[in-house]
Amino acid sequence: MDLISFTNPPEGEALAAVRDFARRSERVAPLRFVGRDDLFEEVESQVRSTQAQRRSQSNGIFIQGAPGVGKSCFIEALEGVYRDSTVEVLNIEAETLSSPREFVSCFYKHMEKGKLRNQGGALALSVEVGDARVSASWKRAKQSVTEDLANGASVWEVIGEVCEDARDRVFLVCVDEAQRIEADAGSRRNRIGVSMHGAKTGDIKVVPLFAGLGDTSLRLREIGISREPKDFVRLSTLSEGESFEAAEAFFEHDAFDIEQSLSREDRDTMARSFAIASEGWPRHLHCYLRTLAEAIVKDCDLVVSTGQIDFDAVLERGHDLRIGYARKQLRSIQSDAFRFACMDVAGASEEGQALSVLDLKAAARQRGSSKAQIEKYYDQAVHCGVVEVLADMKRDFQEKLRERDLRSSA
Repeated sequence: MDLISFTNPPEGEALAAVRDFARRSERVAPLRFVGRDDLFEEVESQVRSTQAQRRSQSNGIFIQGAPGVGKSCFIEALEGVYRDSTVEVLNIEAETLSSPREFVSCFYKHMEKGKLRNQGGALALSVEVGDARVSASWKRAKQSVTEDLANGASVWEVIGEVCEDARDRVFLVCVDEAQRIEADAGSRRNRIGVSMHGAKTGDIKVVPLFAGLGDTSLRLREIGISREPKDFVRLSTLSEGESFEAAEAFFEHDAFDIEQSLSREDRDTMARSFAIASEGWPRHLHCYLRTLAEAIVKDCDLVVSTGQIDFDAVLERGHDLRIGYARKQLRSIQSDAFRFACMDVAGASEEGQALSVLDLKAAARQRGSSKAQIEKYYDQAVHCGVVEVLADMKRDFQEKLRERDLRSSA
């Protein structure tokens, strides 16, 4: 299929919605979340169990997976699942666990925003006005929080004091990029993380969820959150059917108002093409859908819309976005030799075959890296998700990536 014809290009609010989607980060929940049923059930089971108890008894949920497999999207989806309930979903950055005051502020601001929404207050009218009010409220509370923490109170005791109704709620505390959690200053442990994992959160009911890359289990054990790798749920890619269902959501989304502008055959063909091209990776599927949205907006912004989209160009642009992400990850490795070694091994691997650590380190040696450099940069590559990104890409993708890097370094 070369050209897609739109009988009724989106206008007004519908076009604004498509434009907004074209600018969306890939780390937000998709239009329709599919798959992961077992994981949702596990979260719900721990939430219900915690609701029935007077105190936390959950040791948490642990998720590992390569970049782009849907960890962040899963957390975003949980926020939607529990939006109108007594379960509060907090998406907290890993670095926050090393700062007790910042950790308390996340709970405080979350609860204050919830109060404004429920009361139909400023936040319901304007996000900016609501955020300003919450920030001003936190500024007044911050001094007493700092003093209480300095006097030895735990973060959970402080949360119970400053957050109204906190003891009546269950907090699903999601820590994304958990491999970045640091030990507390002067310690080998992270006290907040350890308290959540050990269900030692006092009167505050908490279900912790830790999500990270392939080295997360090792990192959590290093900082005192003992968890064996076998206890981690490892997210895999979506099936082709699940990817197709997720792609269909774009065409069926009410706000876009494009379902009737396309024939059923064209919609199915595009959704199937995206499902196959993305290879089950939610991040890659978002790249292709986003480029389709960009193409629709570009045509609609013409003085006279042609009502046609070059679908082959959409696929190529989506592929380029995938390459851009991998290039960004590769640039995080501060060694040209190791970076090219990653591509050497990935480009030579068979489809679906994982990168061999031994092959990777051998390739780095051939490119002049010392043993100390290899250990340093391999750990860095794992920590940034580079190894997992390259391991799951097809050979033709890697060859294209290598050609571009060689041209840019020439």
